[in-house]
Amino acid sequence: MSMTITEKIIARHAGRDAVRPGEKVWCNVDMLMTHDVCGPGTIGIFEEQFGKDAKVFDPQRVVILPDHYIFTADPKAHRNIEILRDFAKRQNLPYYYDPDFMIAGDNSVPKPYADPRKTSYAGVCHAALPEKGHIRPGELMIGTDSHTCTAGAFGMFASGMGNTDAAFILGTGKTWLLVPPSMKFVFHGQVPPYLMAKDLILHVIGEVGFSGATYMAMEFAGEALMSLNIDERCTVPNMAIEAGGKNGIIAPDELAIEYVKARTDVPFEPVYSDPDATYVKVLEFDTDKLEPTVAMPHSPDRRALARELGDVTLDRSYIGSCTGGKLTDLLAAAKVLNGKTVKIDTFIVPGSTETDARMDEVMVDGKTIRQVLTGAGCKIGPANCAACLGGPQDTFGRANEPIKVVSTTNRNFPGRMGHKEAGIYLASPLTAAASALTGKITDPRDVVKLDKPVGLAV
Repeated sequence: MSMTITEKIIARHAGRDAVRPGEKVWCNVDMLMTHDVCGPGTIGIFEEQFGKDAKVFDPQRVVILPDHYIFTADPKAHRNIEILRDFAKRQNLPYYYDPDFMIAGDNSVPKPYADPRKTSYAGVCHAALPEKGHIRPGELMIGTDSHTCTAGAFGMFASGMGNTDAAFILGTGKTWLLVPPSMKFVFHGQVPPYLMAKDLILHVIGEVGFSGATYMAMEFAGEALMSLNIDERCTVPNMAIEAGGKNGIIAPDELAIEYVKARTDVPFEPVYSDPDATYVKVLEFDTDKLEPTVAMPHSPDRRALARELGDVTLDRSYIGSCTGGKLTDLLAAAKVLNGKTVKIDTFIVPGSTETDARMDEVMVDGKTIRQVLTGAGCKIGPANCAACLGGPQDTFGRANEPIKVVSTTNRNFPGRMGHKEAGIYLASPLTAAASALTGKITDPRDVVKLDKPVGLAV
């Protein structure tokens, strides 16, 4: 019986030879991930239902990565960290990445603000999970965050669930799934120098609509996509949820497998779609014909070309998040901004502490990425979710007034980055950096000439 990669992973974890879309099956969960926003609620439900002294199903399979509201003086944010810290200690959880610079009872901005790399803190969960060796092809992960689907870049079934479902997993190691039907998106040809993975996924979302893949597995393939490095690939399934997808997934090739093996010695077994697997729909794209793409306020499917929005005046450019704050994203921005000066407030927020450190190692024309970006007038913050989810008033880069911002983040709903009337234009790091130079939505081809894509695998 032929199956897609998603169906095969679910079948394996349900102890079945095969599953079909529409079936409801109980699955064993390889890993549960949570963070400081949903973790306290999940813990509360777990202890209410299983008992205050109950133990989690497997300490080795629970990963807690505080990341959303870290660099803030907000007392409720500090309380959440204390709840996570206490739970991790009582449960003896080895994979709790503690922001130990947040001290109980101290409502000042945590110190050292500029260098969380000196602690176990890792940065945004979706960016840090693969870096820390928690992502493995063929496995099944559930997270209390809609962008958990990022891990699908490694051939893993990864999906977000709410606190109640997560609490049940925490106690039993199991969840039930309605097997999703699959859609396939194939990118043919070569990636032009002026495109990034963000352009590809924004094009897809604009094509199918914000609900066009509701509760479907979005499988991405094609030689253009597979020519990209790991950073770039992660951007694509990350935003599957913006089309309503249950999960996004890319079959693991040698590059992905070697990345994983370099970070974990836990054995894993990749799976792949059968050649005759059934898909609800297969959409194919000539990648070299695509152009820099933007999602206009207030929905990720409001697709437009960057060159069509030249009259949109901006107040801010924001380059960061799990979607747009990876090393390749910051390198792309540096290539655009090198030797120039931004015209509008431009915020740079690395997605992980590993990326933060590498900003001081990777060079652009004899200067580090950090030197290029600060030299261009950018404001650089520590690795965290920052303004991507709004957050407390003192959140770095938060929009506290109805401004217009071009952003490399993944969502542009009203209030997403703070003010409900702020206009968020989603774009690639190349487009966001180009727009920072002009103060208007700008096609990167108008300000920089690149001889090859920034995110090529080699």
